[in-house]
Amino acid sequence: MLVRDLRDRGESEEAIAASVAAFDSAPEEVHLTLAPGLSVIKRRIEKIEHDLSGDFAPRELFLKVAYEAFAFCFGRDVYDFDGAAEVRSGIEVRDKNQTPLAYADPSGSYGVESWMTHGAAQPIHGIAVGGNNKHVVVRICLFGTLLFDVHFLKVTPRPPFAMITQSLVDGAVDVQEIEKFPISGESIF
Repeated sequence: MLVRDLRDRGESEEAIAASVAAFDSAPEEVHLTLAPGLSVIKRRIEKIEHDLSGDFAPRELFLKVAYEAFAFCFGRDVYDFDGAAEVRSGIEVRDKNQTPLAYADPSGSYGVESWMTHGAAQPIHGIAVGGNNKHVVVRICLFGTLLFDVHFLKVTPRPPFAMITQSLVDGAVDVQEIEKFPISGESIF
């Protein structure tokens, strides 16, 4: 960010290198002028704590990801299933301030729930498309522990079910067929 700001000001690469070196060697909590009109203070972060009291992310984000995964697995059927229009409007509907209106569908076409497993975080993300005995479920897994189940309540599941995972270490992607979809809160990743 510092380099970008200096480049935006038209500083030469030599001046940028000198400013970065001055910043790196500066003591903490001291004002440092790096260029005319650009002063900074080097700070140290002691601790970062995330506020886990609210939602991890807007629920319509998971509805959108699940809808895309559903479309990937079922193709054109994504336009024809009972409740498809409600799902699409759940992704798109916003009020006059562009704020999402709802995370639960009043027509009963979909629902989103979240879970957290008890294991340690892992460098893996995944999506599984399957279902229980009654409807299609898309499970989104982040870091191997955060699970988001998006229920398409008016769609009957039909095997085969699929799971896609990606390693955050080497970027490897694995796609496989799964025989049985796990129960809510149970990770398969």
